[in-house]
Parts: sequence; C-alpha cells; structure tokens
Amino acid sequence: MPYAIELYFDYESSKQIERIHLYLKSNGITVDEGTKPHISLAIFEDLPIEIFNKELENFSKNLISFELSFSSIGIFLTDSNVIYLAPKVTSKLLEIQKNFYDFFEKYIDKAWEYYLPNNWVPHCTLAMNISTDEIKETIGLLKDIEIPLKIRIAGIGILEFKPNQQISEYQLKQHD
Repeated sequence: MPYAIELYFDYESSKQIERIHLYLKSNGITVDEGTKPHISLAIFEDLPIEIFNKELENFSKNLISFELSFSSIGIFLTDSNVIYLAPKVTSKLLEIQKNFYDFFEKYIDKAWEYYLPNNWVPHCTLAMNISTDEIKETIGLLKDIEIPLKIRIAGIGILEFKPNQQISEYQLKQHD
C-alpha cells in the first residue's frame, strides 16, 4: 500500500484551500478529498511504517514552519487529469526535499519516480480525475482566485492511501 509524505498547512491556509475545494465541488468538479490540503513531498510503496514513522518524527524535529506563495495554476495531463496550485519554488522548499531524501536515502528504491529530486513538481491538488472537457470548465471557475495565495507550511505527516488513512502528523517548530 502506498504512503504519501505530506507537508501540511496551518489552519488559516487550509481553510483557504478548503473553500476552493468546496467551490469546485459545488460546481460538479471532482476535488482532492480524504486528506487535508497539502503538498506531497514523497510517495513510497511498502514501507516498514512503524520504523519509518519514528524516523519521520525525528526528522520533523529539525523543521521550522515557513511561508510559501501559490503563484499559478497548473495541469497534469494524465489518465487522471489533475489541476493544482503551484507554489513559487523557493530554496527553502527545495532544501527540505533534499534533506528529506538525504535522511531517508535507504528507502529511495521504494519512492515514486515523480517525487524524486530533479523530477518533483511541488503542487497542491485542487481537482483530479476530470475529463478533458472539464479542464476548461475548471480553469474558468478558478480564474477569479486571487493569486498569489500565501500559505504557511506547519506540519509533516504520513497518509496511507486508497483508502486514505492518516498515520501521523507532526507540527513544525514555529518560524523565527
């Protein structure tokens, strides 16, 4: 079963994304449900989850909450078409990803390729499993979102998925 390592937002930032999800859903668009608003840092198959979870807790102790800005809307044109908010990629975000993979190097053979360093496209999924026709409609609905959208990364955790089950969440130290 796959496990997503997710960066979670603070309460106010999560509410902003949830309002967008609600708006899209009320207009018949399939949204990302069953997890809190997030940016997936990595996805792994078949982890020794109890050991990994303890290691993630240790890793999280050195992380400090930080701000990001969602500066654009993007699309992954795949079998399950995804529309997402894309953050302005900062050195802080890339540093966290690099440090994460350095810390968890022994699991890299279980990592999904799209989430590896130099492949990763950080994103916050808004709509997924939408038809090609729905892409235009969804973009039309999103045109009024005020961008840039400021959010704060405040936690990290593990989500087991299909079905979704939150395994853990660790709060990051408050920013400077």
